[in-house]
Amino acid sequence: MNLNFNPDSNDSKTILSWHAALIHDRGGRAELKRARTVTEIIQSPAFHRLAFMLRPRSQFDSASLERVGVLAGLLAQVDSHDGRKRMAVQMATGKGGGPAVSDLRFRRLLQREWHELPDTMRRIIHMLGRKVNLLDLSRAVWYWGDAVKRDWAFTYFAATSETEKS
Repeated sequence: MNLNFNPDSNDSKTILSWHAALIHDRGGRAELKRARTVTEIIQSPAFHRLAFMLRPRSQFDSASLERVGVLAGLLAQVDSHDGRKRMAVQMATGKGGGPAVSDLRFRRLLQREWHELPDTMRRIIHMLGRKVNLLDLSRAVWYWGDAVKRDWAFTYFAATSETEKS
């Protein structure tokens, strides 16, 4: 199943709307934040709200539902959406002039397979102060693979080069 994470797409509007509602649903958000497995996440009503907002249940296969679960769990870690910068740029730029996510940690992220992504991404979200580009995060989680890894690598290292020049 494909989802469209371009800023004007219905899927993107759904993600942002769901996240805005989740911020006010303290119990639902806490439940998702505590969940460590997809099985724990799919027991949350907040997960089901996201899934049904994205597509009718009949359109999801089990792999897509698992991806929605991982996505819901990671989005719950985020306090606010910052759509000004791509997530790789956010990782490459920090407050002290250096990257928020070190070169080594970033390369380790790119070595992860999809099933290893949640724990690593959760730590990175925390390193970014829980303020990330939700749509870029969503696209990366949904389509994690070589194309996303290459895109993030080019973006991250271009941004760190720009930071070093200034």
